[in-house]
Amino acid sequence: MSIRHMTGISAVLIGSLIWAVTASAAQCDSTCLRTQLDGYVAALTMRDPSSLLLTSKVRYTENGSTLKVGEGLWKSASGLGSYQHRLVDAASQQAMFIGVVNEGSAPSIATVRLGIIEGRINEIEHVVARKGSHALFAPQAFTTPHETLTSIIPANKRLSREHLIEVADSYFVGIEKHDSKAILSSEACQRIENGVQTTNQPGRGSRNCAQSADVLTYIESVDDRRYPIVDVEHGIVVATILFDIPGEKKTAASPCRSNHSCARSISCGVRRRYRPHRLMSGLPPTAPAR
Repeated sequence: MSIRHMTGISAVLIGSLIWAVTASAAQCDSTCLRTQLDGYVAALTMRDPSSLLLTSKVRYTENGSTLKVGEGLWKSASGLGSYQHRLVDAASQQAMFIGVVNEGSAPSIATVRLGIIEGRINEIEHVVARKGSHALFAPQAFTTPHETLTSIIPANKRLSREHLIEVADSYFVGIEKHDSKAILSSEACQRIENGVQTTNQPGRGSRNCAQSADVLTYIESVDDRRYPIVDVEHGIVVATILFDIPGEKKTAASPCRSNHSCARSISCGVRRRYRPHRLMSGLPPTAPAR
């Protein structure tokens, strides 16, 4: 959660450039990681992965399915929308693009995560939301990254990497326990899913991020939590998790009926595991630095 005023959580249950990066045994710094990411995104929109420097064991997944590089979004991406946000983490050797990717005339919301080893791409993870695949889908709402995601936190007010992860994890702890008091967020925090604000809206039970935990009781557990990118300078944590939602339950918050679909495109009547990327930003102003 960016970690300043807890302004939001963005789910994302994300040119012709000639790219060349020299492989090195040394780790990539932030500039190197950004170059890797920019080169990958450029190659993706040209649908030509031949310029990529990949390890021999590179693994590529899209929405949880293992594919060969060149498949999936590689076959349909035609350009980028106006919303483009890039994050890099030299400590974890990972980089991520979050934004709108056009597939012909149809916009999708995509995140692209890369894991780098010795100057080569070793992990590729796409999470792509398309029209019809999710109940919540508003790519037109993505224009430019919010200022809280791009402004640099003064050095004397930054939180440690460990503390940032602790704050981000508290959201999932609260969701899992259905306990808003477990979540370290400010009253002003709002949740946005695929461009749609899902808190503090007419007809919705939660007025902010923390109160969501008291409403989303159909989520039984939050599993396989990963925090691949932690940006201390901007106070941002990227989380990848699995929501365990048994669709056979019918509640006011999750009005599923057999053979119908419900929010987040989870089939009702069958237990499904839903994997989103969440960009988390904002921390209570009273949170102590560590």
